[in-house]
Amino acid sequence: MVRHLVPTAIFLGLCLSVASAQIGPSALPNLPAGFKALRKTLDLDYLPPTARGLSFQNQAMLFQSHFLETAPPLISELVLGDQDLGGKSLDGVDISISLPGEEGAVRPLEYAFIAFGSHARFEAFIKAYGATRLSPAQVAPILYLGLDEPSLAAYLDRFAFSPSELCLIVSNLVRSGSSDLGLWLVEREGPSLDPEGRYATALVASAIEARDLPALAGLLGYAPGADRDALRRLCLLRDFPEGMAYLSDPEADNFPLLKEALSLSNSQFVELLLPLYPRSRLSVSQAASLVDAASYQGRPRNDYLYLLLLVGGYDETARLADRALEDVLISRDYKPPLSLGLRRTLADLLIGHGANINHYDPFFGPYLHWFASLGTASLAEKREMIKWLISRGADRWARRDGLLYSEIPLSTRAMINEKGVRLRQTPSLKGEVLSSLNLGTLVEVLEIGEIELSIDDYTGLWYRVGTSGKLQGWVYGKYLTYI
Repeated sequence: MVRHLVPTAIFLGLCLSVASAQIGPSALPNLPAGFKALRKTLDLDYLPPTARGLSFQNQAMLFQSHFLETAPPLISELVLGDQDLGGKSLDGVDISISLPGEEGAVRPLEYAFIAFGSHARFEAFIKAYGATRLSPAQVAPILYLGLDEPSLAAYLDRFAFSPSELCLIVSNLVRSGSSDLGLWLVEREGPSLDPEGRYATALVASAIEARDLPALAGLLGYAPGADRDALRRLCLLRDFPEGMAYLSDPEADNFPLLKEALSLSNSQFVELLLPLYPRSRLSVSQAASLVDAASYQGRPRNDYLYLLLLVGGYDETARLADRALEDVLISRDYKPPLSLGLRRTLADLLIGHGANINHYDPFFGPYLHWFASLGTASLAEKREMIKWLISRGADRWARRDGLLYSEIPLSTRAMINEKGVRLRQTPSLKGEVLSSLNLGTLVEVLEIGEIELSIDDYTGLWYRVGTSGKLQGWVYGKYLTYI
């Protein structure tokens, strides 16, 4: 059996290399997987309309659960026990089951043998009684557990399964992890499996449901009429990029799929599809539709994917850039958390493509002042971030209701707020006292110190200041009010 794995691997590698070359990402830093996968979603209930006819129901497993909970001891012993079935009168022994759409249905005893994968016991039953009371339609949905080629061949010889029932058996085998046996059945039946091609998409869909690339390659060879557009979408919704690469068709219209991948925040699929639609090939409205798909309530669904769009020129007005900047500077949603260094790197990238470093958020205020008042960072970390933000153009004079946002000196002007504050030669309580500063003395803040100090439940830094009288020295931050 030819499974075509080498071409698939090569194609996937080519797609990823093209994505790296065109979209990304030399400008993007090495980003953690959690950042790329933020807010990723899947639609686990979706099946294409052409595949719903063979929807996998787990009927054997549902039956097992119900049987073990409700079966009387006598029937349980007949199904699971070790006694010989010969010589017993079992004509009236039926089993009540409760499955979706079949509540209250009744099945004969041998149904349980197949549902439990007890195929040797089923054969013993046939040997003892000469026949089964089951129809092919009853057997097909549960024929997938505990099988091998000889036992499956015995069922195929005994029951005249219709094409839809044969396709259901193949589909269930693939979904339940027995794809080799499913492919064996496809080869055994040949064209008689699905003579009209009605179930082609459903067969291939089962491999996508199972994320089984060899089964996908094998089944596609027997079902060339499968709806590839529907299958590519199913690959997206089942998060199966290898299947998408195998099914990829440069001539197909993958633009709707790209938009859906953006809306689901599926980075792997966007990396595969976005290189097919460089900004130079799209109209303004098409590029804008990609940005729309990547946004929710005016902010990016996934900051990594938005960076790809922004760097690639799709968001010409940078309309989401301020919100993305807010995310990379402030958000705590990333798992693991982003380091301050990586936040600064991403922020530089956004600022370079139009984000406003002085964007005002009604809750957080300007980024500079938010970091200045951040309680989860050390004063040393805040000092470094403040210096970086100011170097990028953050407005140190930004105010709310006439007041600065923070106790950190975002201004260079301050006022002594206590009587007799000591001006010291060095940033230490042991430093030589140069002068005593009166309440209300105006000073210029010259430098933020490196040393943190806790006094009377207040933790702060030392600041080097200068007075109008040309004195310079160090003052503890508790005694400064910035104006």
